[in-house]
Amino acid sequence: MGKRILSGAILMAILWTVILVNLFFPYGMNLVIAGLSAWAVYEITNAMGLAKCWYVLVPNMVFALLLPLTRAAWMWPWLSVYLHGACYLLYLLAFFALVLYHHEEIHFVDVGAAFGMTLLIATAMTCLVYVRDFGGDHGAFYVFMTICASWVADAGAYFAGSFWGKHKLCPKLSPKKTVEGVFGGFFLNILAMLVFGTCYNYIFYGGILHISYLSLVLVGLVTTVISILGDLTFSFIKRARGIKDYGTIIPGHGGILDRFDSVIFVAPFCYFFFQLLPMIR
Repeated sequence: MGKRILSGAILMAILWTVILVNLFFPYGMNLVIAGLSAWAVYEITNAMGLAKCWYVLVPNMVFALLLPLTRAAWMWPWLSVYLHGACYLLYLLAFFALVLYHHEEIHFVDVGAAFGMTLLIATAMTCLVYVRDFGGDHGAFYVFMTICASWVADAGAYFAGSFWGKHKLCPKLSPKKTVEGVFGGFFLNILAMLVFGTCYNYIFYGGILHISYLSLVLVGLVTTVISILGDLTFSFIKRARGIKDYGTIIPGHGGILDRFDSVIFVAPFCYFFFQLLPMIR
């Protein structure tokens, strides 16, 4: 548990660093998200046993790397749209052209799984860039809340389950997840959203912002459910492939996907939710 807590603290420090850098170099966040996206795609491709198939791995990682980079404040809106579309189209053509050329070496089921998971990961991670751009002057705060909504829910469920967990939630996919942990995730996530929103308002703006506490409560509530769904989904893949973690890059947590699995599900939701009910009005 100590190693997990230390790694979590380091991750939060890195997150804050990226957010602060965003103030004077916004494209830096694009670069970080692009790197995380590409590495996550590598991990899922490796978990499927396809890392040695360069004709699958290379187009997948290139697409995941480039997609977050096609969105930037200095780009004309129409240019970003065209670059986005070009990324999807070129990836589609390159991926299936290579796969068809090597069709005798790979099964179609593996092709579909690798293609689908790459689209999911790259698109969802790029939603963090969308959240940043939508938030305007508060964009970095929106990104912080989106990621924390996932991580805090996971932390709350982990600690509540460790101390009070008795009833298993989904033992075949994630033996350590409990019903008590879910309630712990709800409580800590909602509390954290309210505290973070209030602190941001009073520390950085002296309390002059109009914070929507309804938005904060709903974000904490709904993202807890979505976070669990994302975690269980990627746990399902791990169980199917007979692996414990997607990697070892983060001590106590595993790989990038082990830490960002729930973020991949939460980020698209937050992007659309914040447009309907912004945290700051």
